[in-house]
Amino acid sequence: MFSVPSVLSVASSRRRFMYAGLAIVASPVLSAAPVATPKETNGGPPLQVEYILLANQRRTLVQRIAKLYAQAVVGARVSDAKRVISDSVKRFDALQQAHLDAYQRSGTPNYQIESTLQRIGSDWIKFRALVSAQPSLANLPALANQCTSLSSLINQSAGPTSLFLSGSPLGQLVDYSGKQCLLSQLIAKCYFFRALGYQGEEASRQIAEASKEFAENAQLLAKAPENTGEIKSLLLLAQTQWPYFEEAVSKLERKDAAQFDYNVATTAENIYEVLDRTNLLYYKLM
Repeated sequence: MFSVPSVLSVASSRRRFMYAGLAIVASPVLSAAPVATPKETNGGPPLQVEYILLANQRRTLVQRIAKLYAQAVVGARVSDAKRVISDSVKRFDALQQAHLDAYQRSGTPNYQIESTLQRIGSDWIKFRALVSAQPSLANLPALANQCTSLSSLINQSAGPTSLFLSGSPLGQLVDYSGKQCLLSQLIAKCYFFRALGYQGEEASRQIAEASKEFAENAQLLAKAPENTGEIKSLLLLAQTQWPYFEEAVSKLERKDAAQFDYNVATTAENIYEVLDRTNLLYYKLM
């Protein structure tokens, strides 16, 4: 990782992050990652890996949407935040349908998974209605509660994840890379919650724990023998964004707030876009 100047002017910081964002968008391998299409268990990734992928993607989107909502309330890149909330809502809808399709095509009835998917659909309607309205500080507690509840339900929809992953090295990479996407959005969400004065101590605790886990997972993924040249390049690109992100989220005081809010908003999205693509590439290796 390269060193990051401790102080950057807002204008200079925005130019540098703009260039970094443009580089990511322009990369030929970083077009928007498509929704995984459910496949038969023979001739494609095991059904359990699909469940893990789809669960991690939706859990990440819930954190991402909550982050963007709080970001808009803070006043950082507000128009971008609202646009990406809308895009993320549409992607969640597609992923939820993909999980339902995968379950129905499995041909193996499972009351627990079926019931969980139905409950996710019901809770998602409430969450979607909340985040589709004008962002408001008054709605932050409801947003936080719904985010936690929905994420927990989605986690249950993956089925016996730990048991399956114990015998699937590539499945573990799909899981870890998916968790990296989630952790980046969770950290940024907690940063903006703290900036808004909502559960500041708890937000700081989660940032510290999630940042430690992110760093450990990054080392694990970097050493994976299954990494292709494209995956190595993407992991390196995410690594170059991390110092900016880590420095900004570690700030407890609201000094130079506009600069660090902008840095978190920008790098969180850059890291997400890179690692979301990485996650799909691991899945395609199955």
